[in-house]
Amino acid sequence: MHRHIKLVIGLVIIITGSAVLIHARQNIVATKTPTLVQDQPIITKTVVAQPSATRPTPSPLSGNARRLIIPSVNIDIAVVDGYYNQDSQTWTLTSDKAQFATPTRKPNNESGGTFIYGHNNRKVFSRLPDIKIGAMASIQTDNGHTFTYRYEKVDVVNPSDSGILAYTGPPILTVQTCTGFWYQNRSLFTFVLVEAS
Repeated sequence: MHRHIKLVIGLVIIITGSAVLIHARQNIVATKTPTLVQDQPIITKTVVAQPSATRPTPSPLSGNARRLIIPSVNIDIAVVDGYYNQDSQTWTLTSDKAQFATPTRKPNNESGGTFIYGHNNRKVFSRLPDIKIGAMASIQTDNGHTFTYRYEKVDVVNPSDSGILAYTGPPILTVQTCTGFWYQNRSLFTFVLVEAS
């Protein structure tokens, strides 16, 4: 019996303590809840978004590629237009110049890929595989513009891979030359536009 009395007393203490805690909590919440006094104006603040400073859109620049310069690998070469012959399924090539693939975008500061290709010989692109990430390249155009690019990566592809010709993103320059023991593959050196003037 003694045990039952202790158990009942313990339960009463727990229930009473819980009730006190609940009451105290309600008072705390009630004091934190704001009350409106009748006839008191409600003040609100309207925040109006200010227009952000917008960068001026650069004027579109474009031109026919006439010179490709990649100082870090000592390339400074004339660029001529290059064409694809559907009948022979070949591109025009010269032994001492780079070619601009005419189906691709001219150098520009808006969008798309400019594609320049040439032989892997000492007069054209034999030094291109020595280029380092971050190296700069520039294209000079027939109308006096200069497009400056930064080297990002190289991909080795099969000659039949023409996906790069359909590129539509931000302006890039792709320079292609042959690679492999028998020059059976193509190295695509990708540069991103950093400046146009």
